Amino acid sequence: MINLTPKISILKSIYLEKDFSFLAIATSLFLLPLSINLSTFALIVGLALKLIQVLFLKQKFFVAKSLRVSSAIGALFLVYVLLNCLIQNDLHYLIAIFGNEFSPWVLLILVPFILREKNQNIILSYAFFSGLIVACLYVLVVSFILRINFDRDAFQNIIDIHHTYLCMYLLFFVNFLLERFFTKTKKNHYLKSISYLVVFSLVFLLIFILKSKVSIVIYALLVGGYLVVSFSKKNAIVYLFIVSALTLSIILFNQKLNTSYKNAMDFRLEIWGQSINSIKENLLFGNLKMQEKDLLNEKHYLNGRYDLMDSDLNSHNQYLSILLKYGIIGSIILTLYILNLIMAFNTTTPKETVKSVLGFSVIILTIFYIENILDRHHGIVFVTVFYNYFLVAVQNETN
Repeated sequence: MINLTPKISILKSIYLEKDFSFLAIATSLFLLPLSINLSTFALIVGLALKLIQVLFLKQKFFVAKSLRVSSAIGALFLVYVLLNCLIQNDLHYLIAIFGNEFSPWVLLILVPFILREKNQNIILSYAFFSGLIVACLYVLVVSFILRINFDRDAFQNIIDIHHTYLCMYLLFFVNFLLERFFTKTKKNHYLKSISYLVVFSLVFLLIFILKSKVSIVIYALLVGGYLVVSFSKKNAIVYLFIVSALTLSIILFNQKLNTSYKNAMDFRLEIWGQSINSIKENLLFGNLKMQEKDLLNEKHYLNGRYDLMDSDLNSHNQYLSILLKYGIIGSIILTLYILNLIMAFNTTTPKETVKSVLGFSVIILTIFYIENILDRHHGIVFVTVFYNYFLVAVQNETN
């Protein structure tokens, strides 16, 4: 389905150039679905090696203009956050919470350093997808050996990954394959087309097993988007069959989880309501006098929702979380990332890359609505690496 020979040649050339930092980052992405600790260690090694390579081997910090802007936005945001926290509290409090609360934002500055040229960055995708496949197979085998259900709890207990992040990775894999299926699969390559459809079906089945409601919606949006763009009278019957099968699957999924939707929305609406109340207290600069969970727990206590207070939950909405902690000013700074991506597009950007970026954006911006994915290693590494990955891809030129 995918020719690996060119990728092996690229990997070999990177090794011969002694860009060990890039190889360490690829290793970190491979380990991302498997082990947070090992992935974090490989990421730190990769960033440290990059600094050494720049200082002693005279390598460039940035291979594209948009990466320089991306790093600058990250620096601006981190400075704003640190100053804001210092003003609202004191230096002792800032130092105490920096590791858990603010250190992930350092990746906004550092990750753009490690990207290479467009045709070489593809190694990062293949490393990540390889780790994702290994993780799924590993949990499947262990579940079979231990005779436990192969479900979201199995992934949580065996490799410590929440189903939201796993589904986000699977959707990114689907987006990656959809672009190739609709642009690189020739008309008469029935065997290749069938193999793609089998993979799409297996991923959908896995998301179905994980019972991720929002992921089913995103899956339908991704497939539907590509079908609409590629529609023609010649493929109308095939597309009708795919749409019918997808629609039927979603109906069955909804019938299976009808009560789960209501339960999921009930607790989220309560948390979102208290998040909005906290946002109103300092709309411009946000509230860094307390950590997010403590702020919400205080609201739950005053509101008599001791069950939610005991659960110790965050906003479960990235947009509300950013507004709650960093205010409108912080939100505006982060919005510059969207502007930077838009400005990176030019006349040389391939249409296939545009579709991939749109798919990636749909995945991230939709999941932002139901989870604080930037608060955990599984989310912040994925978003920062592949955001900058697409910056290089759409700019389609080197600096």
